[in-house]
Amino acid sequence: MRILFVSHLFPPQDRPEANIGGMQRVATDLYAVLEKRTNLSLHSKVLRTSWKWVELNTVQFLVGLWRNLPGYIERHQIEVILFSSMVPALVLTRIHAKLASLGVKTFVIVHGHDVAMPAAVYQRLIHQVFTVADGILPISTSTAEACLERGLSPEKCHIVHNGIDVSRFTQTTTRLEARHAQLELLGISEVPDTDLILCSVGHLVERKGFHWFIEEVMPQLPPSVHYWLVGDGPYQGKIREAIHRNHLEGRVRLLGRTSEFVLKNLYSGADLFIMPNIPVIGDLEGFGMVLLEAGTCGLPAIVSDLEGLHDVIHEGENGHFVPSGDAIAFRDKILLYEDRDRLKSASERAMAYIPNVFSWESAVEQYLAIFRQHL
Repeated sequence: MRILFVSHLFPPQDRPEANIGGMQRVATDLYAVLEKRTNLSLHSKVLRTSWKWVELNTVQFLVGLWRNLPGYIERHQIEVILFSSMVPALVLTRIHAKLASLGVKTFVIVHGHDVAMPAAVYQRLIHQVFTVADGILPISTSTAEACLERGLSPEKCHIVHNGIDVSRFTQTTTRLEARHAQLELLGISEVPDTDLILCSVGHLVERKGFHWFIEEVMPQLPPSVHYWLVGDGPYQGKIREAIHRNHLEGRVRLLGRTSEFVLKNLYSGADLFIMPNIPVIGDLEGFGMVLLEAGTCGLPAIVSDLEGLHDVIHEGENGHFVPSGDAIAFRDKILLYEDRDRLKSASERAMAYIPNVFSWESAVEQYLAIFRQHL
């Protein structure tokens, strides 16, 4: 099978931390697994860019696809095009007739935000993509529902969950050793071994609910509970204001973007992963890749009960749901894990659950089976 993989989500070759998030991780990890398949002839057209220039470079990338993709398909006799997200698939609205005449089948992986973005022109374009693509591949049930609400034909809809490269996050130290290493990296000395460290990782936007968690939940937790947050984005200022307003500078640390080495140490040395999402009109949490990363390192998660998080968390196995926006429920669930024996058992369950349920090999087999049906 000759497959062309198209993505605008790859980070720069020499600076992987310059553009990384859930969608980026999906694109790069999926491509790496496809590349290892000896029974495939894999081609690629990918944009490597930092967050700073992503909008400008994406426009140029789309223009290039529009001009050059049909010729490339014809020269290399491509049978299947797999778009890693909705944005590059927008070119199908202009060139689908030519691609259809060449006999190539087109498939689009759909995340949350890239289908829920409320701009009217964009929504008209994705409806056209739904019409002309051969298959739409949402990463979660809630993402599939969002596609169907926007006119996607049910016959074209195939849910395929994301996977995780377990080898990238395999623990090689004890949790206490990883914690000490992380504290040393950050230059922090005043956190006792018995304190509880919560962590979150993600783009600092409204739907992630980080500012809400700092404002409403952290003040209700005892001084022995700390919160470390990795990421950057437009809500960074609001988060800093919430920290300052509640006098939490000693317990809440905004770490910004970090290397994968620091991130792995954080996952391995913290105690609980927090995903306090809040509903935002026109935005959607499609899946939650960071939950797979955290769980692989033995971090149980406490998450808001909404959207694509339902496809990742199995209650009591790798985490717990609490009602979104319920500060008391978050507080009470977190305080349960002051019991270190309970925390150790939950960590072992999470670490065992993720590799058994979410594997890229399984996801790729599902993709290929769908492609074969259409060929």
